[in-house]
Amino acid sequence: MQANNLPVQIGYPYRMRAKIAALYVGESESAFRKNAGEKWPQGRKDGKNVYWYKDELERVMDDMRDTANDDFFGID
Repeated sequence: MQANNLPVQIGYPYRMRAKIAALYVGESESAFRKNAGEKWPQGRKDGKNVYWYKDELERVMDDMRDTANDDFFGID
């Protein structure tokens, strides 16, 4: 079974190309690529391919969570 033409897998790999990395962080691939190097880490080249590392993406998401404005929804 496939979803969005991607093979179903258990978990995410340690390093991901843009399409999988975008799914991992919950953005469209185009938004992810646009924000690479700003909101998200810059991908790392390996030959002709560019990869994003899971731990680097998680670090950014952890920082986003820690700095989120909880008061946005009236939560104190």
